[in-house]
Amino acid sequence: MFKHNNFRLFISLLTALISGHVPAANEISPAASRTAPLRIESNSWQTSGQDGVRRFEGNVRLTKGHMALTADRLEERSPKNGDRNLFATGTPAELTLHDPEEEKTLRANARRITFQLATNTLVLEGDARLATTQRGKPDLTITASSIRMQIVDEHPSQIHAKGAPLVFSRTNPDGKAVEAEASSLALDETTGVVTLQQASIRVGNSQTQAPSIMYNGRTGDVRASRQGDERPTVIVEWPESDETQKQPDTVEKKP
Repeated sequence: MFKHNNFRLFISLLTALISGHVPAANEISPAASRTAPLRIESNSWQTSGQDGVRRFEGNVRLTKGHMALTADRLEERSPKNGDRNLFATGTPAELTLHDPEEEKTLRANARRITFQLATNTLVLEGDARLATTQRGKPDLTITASSIRMQIVDEHPSQIHAKGAPLVFSRTNPDGKAVEAEASSLALDETTGVVTLQQASIRVGNSQTQAPSIMYNGRTGDVRASRQGDERPTVIVEWPESDETQKQPDTVEKKP
């Protein structure tokens, strides 16, 4: 879906900045990002050594090259006996990453964005939305109550979403639009397979409803499974005939 060398660079810079130590560029950044300036703006900043909390508040904006984070508040919590996490809150807080080589842009926004540094996990909570575009055209969109994205080897590996209303949309390899609604979603980026629970998915003029649906974003294949007495239902909508279409004229051939 998206190359995330930039994601790891972003988190490294963010934690380093809040901690008060920015490492040398060649320690963490690829060549294309070394010259980009790091900038953070906020109305106020404070730190508390006793509880391990550092906080930026008021119109927070952090930028680094093709990366940006905007929020009402940005907070780091480093408890002595716990994992180090970053929290961005806003209406909404938004993380933007752009890959100029692939011409792809990722936007993740929610009322609360959590960076779980120990597990390389990004969690969006409250009116969560994750969207990618390529060359200015929509590629993938997920909206839900919460979205969790795990980063493995600097790439998104697993995406989980849940909570109504959960809406998923993507463009098929054949160009057909795919739209789905479900109670929960699991996307495996290594295989391109999306698993939807209590779902309805529409591909072209075909709609499938089932307790469990698997959609392969690389091949466009859809597979539905039953659960107990609930069986999959497929609805095919044939296009209406054009009654106004002019019929070919008949020519009477004289003997």
